[in-house]
Amino acid sequence: MNKEGITVCPYCGEPMIYTFAFSGSEYYCLICGYDCGLFGGKIVEATKELKYKKKLYEKIFTVVNKDLIPVGAYNPKCKKCKDMKETHLEHATEKELLKDKIAREFLKNISIGVKEDE
Repeated sequence: MNKEGITVCPYCGEPMIYTFAFSGSEYYCLICGYDCGLFGGKIVEATKELKYKKKLYEKIFTVVNKDLIPVGAYNPKCKKCKDMKETHLEHATEKELLKDKIAREFLKNISIGVKEDE
């Protein structure tokens, strides 16, 4: 019987969340701040505890993600983005840029950070 797998951070072992909020990184670790591409995480057996943590981290990230402006992304609700001649970041309002800055600082501050020597 195949066991279900879950992607965890190779540094702290916490479940990683799937996101396109960071350039070149599909996965992000909310706990230590490590981000990586599709193949950068470690796949382990999906225990009940890891599944619960992943759901919790996804809920937290969903709230923060509403204010992030991904590099290279277009906002489907924005009239200026419809022609796709420039990304949303290129014409974001001061308020949007401030929210993005605060959201990124929040993510940075809640994580314990990946040590340089690891």
